Amino acid sequence: MRFLIIVLFLTFISVPSTIVHAQSSKQPFTSSIHLTQGQKDWLLATSAILTEMNHKRHDLLGGDIITEQNIIDARQSMTAWWGIQDREDFLAALSWIEQGGNRGLFNLYAANIDGPEIRKFLDNYSKNEADAMAQAGPKAVAQLRETKNRLDIVSAHRELGTKSIQAWDFGRYVSLCRWGYLVGYLSEDEAWARIYAVGMHLQSVFSSWQDLGRDYLIGRRFWNYSRSVKDDDKEKAVFKQLSDQPDSPWQKIPWNLNLKSSEQINP
Repeated sequence: MRFLIIVLFLTFISVPSTIVHAQSSKQPFTSSIHLTQGQKDWLLATSAILTEMNHKRHDLLGGDIITEQNIIDARQSMTAWWGIQDREDFLAALSWIEQGGNRGLFNLYAANIDGPEIRKFLDNYSKNEADAMAQAGPKAVAQLRETKNRLDIVSAHRELGTKSIQAWDFGRYVSLCRWGYLVGYLSEDEAWARIYAVGMHLQSVFSSWQDLGRDYLIGRRFWNYSRSVKDDDKEKAVFKQLSDQPDSPWQKIPWNLNLKSSEQINP
């Protein structure tokens, strides 16, 4: 009975980590906006951590030259990490991020972190883990550990407030748009229109490239604790390289670059 209560608690407070196939607009984004090269470089730099970790190019919208093999590799990557098989899946992934992404669960935990249910769960964690192993096996224990790790991350980063982990969600959004352009799910205009809207928002929320980057890495650890811990040295090295190397986009492009234009993006 005790384990059943734990399962119900986790079911109530957790959401799937895979794509939620929410309804996405089937109308393509069109853009009449004119972006300078500097503005384009700024927008692409919002996805710099993942671009650098994947050893891709910061200066190309698709992150790579468009070749048959690069298209195959990008499609395989999106299928493996996002379950994306076609344009419909791709748009559903973008819609999921727009509607909450991983920050949805982060915000839910943050709103309840001092509540009696979560406090009881954490206070009795060792007993809960033993019950889970005895009654449901290793998979249930793994679920409990993932929940505890996420709660610990939220508790340790209360200072984020309304920022939540927006840099993580929207940094991935930009990366998805770049890959979507590479494989043909988005036209160049559609990709820039979506990236521009997200970039304007990120610039209004964060104060520097480093502020954005730290938030992205907190979000990455919340998304997948074990993988992020495994990649800890790599994450730190990439963050330092982007922050310190003279040729990095974060060094070459000022955070407060004017992104505004008299032209408009129209959905």
